Amino acid sequence: MQINAEQTFPEVAEFPGRSRQLDTAAYSLRRDGFALLLFGVAVAVAMLPALAAPGRNIVGWLGDNVQYVYMTGWMAKALGAGLSPFVDPHLNYPSVLALAATDAPFFNMIIVAPVAWVAGPVAAYNLLVFSSHILSATFVYLWIRRLTGSRFGGIVAGLAFMLVPYRIVHSYGHLQLVSTQFIPLFFWALDSALRAERPAAKHLLFLGAATFLVGSGGAQYYLVFCLLAAPVYALLTRGQPGYLLRHGWKLAGVAAWGAIIASLPYLVAEAQSAYVPYKLAELRFWSPDLYDFLAPSRLHPLWGAWIEQRYPRTTWIEHTLYPGVAACLLALLALTLRPGLRVPRIRAWLGTALWGLLLALGTDLHLAGQPLRWENPFWLPAYYLVQLPFLDFVRVWARAAILPFLFLSLLAGVGAAALQRRFRRPWPIMLICMALLLLELIPGRLTSAPLDLRPIDGWLEEQPGDFAVAFLPAGVDNYRAMYGSLTHEKQLPAYNHPTHRPVVFDRFADETRSFPDAHAVEALRKLNVRYVILHRATYDGKNYPAWEAVQAGLAETAALRVVAEMDAFTVLEFTGPERGAP
Repeated sequence: MQINAEQTFPEVAEFPGRSRQLDTAAYSLRRDGFALLLFGVAVAVAMLPALAAPGRNIVGWLGDNVQYVYMTGWMAKALGAGLSPFVDPHLNYPSVLALAATDAPFFNMIIVAPVAWVAGPVAAYNLLVFSSHILSATFVYLWIRRLTGSRFGGIVAGLAFMLVPYRIVHSYGHLQLVSTQFIPLFFWALDSALRAERPAAKHLLFLGAATFLVGSGGAQYYLVFCLLAAPVYALLTRGQPGYLLRHGWKLAGVAAWGAIIASLPYLVAEAQSAYVPYKLAELRFWSPDLYDFLAPSRLHPLWGAWIEQRYPRTTWIEHTLYPGVAACLLALLALTLRPGLRVPRIRAWLGTALWGLLLALGTDLHLAGQPLRWENPFWLPAYYLVQLPFLDFVRVWARAAILPFLFLSLLAGVGAAALQRRFRRPWPIMLICMALLLLELIPGRLTSAPLDLRPIDGWLEEQPGDFAVAFLPAGVDNYRAMYGSLTHEKQLPAYNHPTHRPVVFDRFADETRSFPDAHAVEALRKLNVRYVILHRATYDGKNYPAWEAVQAGLAETAALRVVAEMDAFTVLEFTGPERGAP
């Protein structure tokens, strides 16, 4: 006999008396305390390299993560000074820098501003990563526990989502992509609204708020993917045209408002022509290989090194898309044990996961590192979607894999709960399931790096006055320079996305590329730059003149003199009437 999921897994919402009981803090702590403790331990393992000095160390090598530390620090500083947190007037000199030129969880950064004020931007950044990990697990746990009544099922689902290799590898520097915690809330809200005979105000408010949080507290990428997946989820949950015609516009309306509000900083940047549409060749380059969904993480402590040798990938951070065998088997149990296979929710989870997988394949199929067909490829949905307005900024469609990862973890939680209920003494099988899941998804060989101020930044802090400096070649150690500006507050040319660079910065880069010739020196003088700071190693005779040639040119230039040398930098100052104004 077919067993209905609502009979097998009675929802808490169907028992008002019990719901009132669950509202008490003491009961919630007793009920969920172990799960939260387990998530906390798992997060500590995932962030272990940074925990020794959370105010100094960050997971990964110094790259994009430095930019997000800077942005976290700037938003806190701007809020304390009553300035716009979305615009830094010190950077992109002689203009200003719009932070929304890159994707960032601005809402989260604003929330942790007090931590940045007290403990510094590195500590605030680490708190953002920590909270994103644990909340991603917690929201999935709460949804499954509510549906199944099984804490074990919720724990399995939470761990499967939090520790999926995609999330772990992106913690190396993509803060916005680690911030997945609001995606479960979005689909939970959508599911609740669709299951109501008539969506009430609370359903609409929940959905609108969740949509806003996905876009403002996560990634604009995720907002796009959620909005693209929502119609599929709605059709599979409530396929009756009449229902969708009567109530679908309400759900679409509140989701649209949430999305627009969340995207306001980006819409303003778009109006100022901040973005450059990606070319098809670049989109195809970032399309994942089919093997990427089968190859385990190269960070795994047991078989990661073997995977790295057998399947080397220069783009491994973007293309670590392995879902995990244990999670897949548990999800399969959710379907084969039939604990509610006919329930529209399970069908919606499976269908939306498949739609997300199709999006994640990119513009066209790739295998063995190459498109299956270079000429006349068989285009996938992503190719057609990027032709639409506002979707041409989506470069890496592989990130849509977060959708199948979410629904796979939810199905794994349902499967674990169903397996638990089939045994009179379930503890041995529960321990085996948990051990296999954790063994496969252990975060592994993560690295960390200390983020300290460079000596040149300390030297600039010691120089009194408000003036402009220029690091050359243009863009060298760009993110470290941005981070240093939080301390010395000097003005300097900078950008926060290598593709969407400001026109002002590109002009500066073009005019100074041939430094120290007369044209470049004159351009710097006109900018009223006081100090020109040269990164000696970059002048290697390849993309820029050799350092010996630069020294020879400086010897013939009376307008500049060397005033300091530290680490890799040589500091020049304009002399006489050419000196930059303070």
